[in-house]
Formats: sequence, C-alpha cells, structure tokens
Amino acid sequence: LEAPELPAAVLAVQVTRFVGGRGRGGVAVGVAVHHAVADGLSFWRFMDAWSAAARGRPSPPAPAVDRSAIVHPMAADMARRILRKKAPELPLVMQFVISFLTKKAHQNLDSHRISHIKNRIAELDEATTASPGTERRPRRLPSTFVAVAALVWSSVVRARASRQPDDGARAHLVFPADCRRRLDPPVDAAYFGNCVRCCVAGAAAGDLADAHRGVLHAREAIREAIDGFLEHPMVEAFDAWIDAVAALVRQPGFVAVTASPRFQVYEVDLGWGAPSRVEFASESLPNGMVAMTAGRKEASVQVMATLRPEHMEAFRSQLLYR
Repeated sequence: LEAPELPAAVLAVQVTRFVGGRGRGGVAVGVAVHHAVADGLSFWRFMDAWSAAARGRPSPPAPAVDRSAIVHPMAADMARRILRKKAPELPLVMQFVISFLTKKAHQNLDSHRISHIKNRIAELDEATTASPGTERRPRRLPSTFVAVAALVWSSVVRARASRQPDDGARAHLVFPADCRRRLDPPVDAAYFGNCVRCCVAGAAAGDLADAHRGVLHAREAIREAIDGFLEHPMVEAFDAWIDAVAALVRQPGFVAVTASPRFQVYEVDLGWGAPSRVEFASESLPNGMVAMTAGRKEASVQVMATLRPEHMEAFRSQLLYR
C-alpha cells in the first residue's frame, strides 16, 4: 500500500485466478493492510474472521477498537513528536523506502527438526552450567519461537561470515512482542490495532557464527531481551526508541524476525480449502528480514527470509543441517 498523502487506503485485496486444466488451476489472494492500523495479531484475526464468514462458521469475538484501552502517561506528547518527525508537512506523509538487492528463501522446519534444535540448545546449556558432582537438573527446553529464532539468527550471521568474516562486529536481532497481556491494566486479546513493541537482542557476531555454540549464544541473547521486555513492557520515549531500532536496519549485522509461529496461517480457509502456500509477498523487505509462522504440518514452522543472493545457499544449509 502506498500512502503518500492522507487520507489513504489501509486495505487492499487482489484476487488472481490461474488458468489450467486437470486441477492445475487455482486462486491467489493477496491482502495488504497498512501497519498504521494493525499489527500481525490483528491482521490474522481479521483473516480468521473472513475465513469464518466464507465458510459459514461461528465468527470469532468481535474486534475491540477502543484506543483508550492502552494507557500511557506520555501518549499525547509522543504522538505529537512522532507526527512532527514522520509527517511534518501533513497531509503529505514521509515514505520509508528500502532499496536492497535480496533473494527470498521459503523453508519449512518440521517438528523433528525443531525438536532437534531445542534438545541441542538444552544439551549445550547443560554442558555450560553443570558443575562436577552436582545432581543433574531436568532438561529445560526453549520455546519454539526462541529455538527457531536462535537457529535463524545464528544461521544468517554464519552465512554472512562465510563471505566476509568480522569477529569483532556486533550483531542485533529485532523481534516483536505482544504487549496486550503485559500492560497494566491488561488489554483485551481481541484489541484490534497495534499493541506490540520490538525487543532487541545483541551479541558478538563471532560468537553467533561459532559452528558448535552459536545457537546457544543466540538463545542467551534472545532470552535476555525477552526478560527485559517482561520486566518493563512499556516504552516511555517511544519515538526515540523507534529511531534507535530504525538505525539498526542500516547496519550489516541486522536481522529482524516478524510474525510468530502462533499465527496459524494455513487454517485460513476462504471457502476453497486450506491454502497450499502462504507467504509474505512484499518486494521491499530489507536484507535480513525473516518471517516465521506456523507451517502446513502440525507443530511445523514456516520460515521466509530475505537475504543477499550470495548468502542464501549458505543460510539454507545452516538452517536445515546445522
């Protein structure tokens, strides 16, 4: 969606019917929603409601659109500062243009691969923290999100290092966290809008690129970022924080994870059965952007990544066989 001037469209849908015989036909449904009005959870709730209407099944709970539900002590002041910075010449709006030569990877990690990486992280953790003569503790497995994010992050850094090693560099992973349940007072799960903040994990690129322990270093940094979010889910100086995160996009060690394995994208049935493929189709994603959603098979995760072409094969190899 292009929104150079307000008012602007916030939703666009394009339907393409393929021509082909003997079952080779099909339909592609493209949906674009402007991020100014909805985060990922809200978008997939919208798609779920559309699916329910198309199939004649009971609709999910109605969306809650009351913006006063989010209480922030500096809301009005931040809104003014962000507006002056991002749209100083209303109704004209500044456009964020990304120009990178990237290639897309579309990969599914099955439940066995995910279990393997969870156990590997737990084994490395045990080997690091165990003391001689102490009783062995029950194995603590990371969540699916943390395990896959750690694998993706370390795989991207290692793929980049294969072409241009830089052990002294700092790498950063940015990922969204849903604030709805974490605010005081909590916001209803049906809240439709944006109620997320980005978490930033940082680590030495050399540690992440380590063939044996890189995934553990990634897990530790991600867990530290999550712990910081749980302790303090609300950001006061939100406009300054947006600028800080935006600056990371331009750094060579940047990786961003969007969406979530909790998004059951293959359950969105618009009346023709479950989709055969769901993907983020934007052509303007920056180098290092990775989207994670639930895959087609039970307990699987779909990974969609945009990287420079020279890094893509190494990334695929790391993701599947590391």
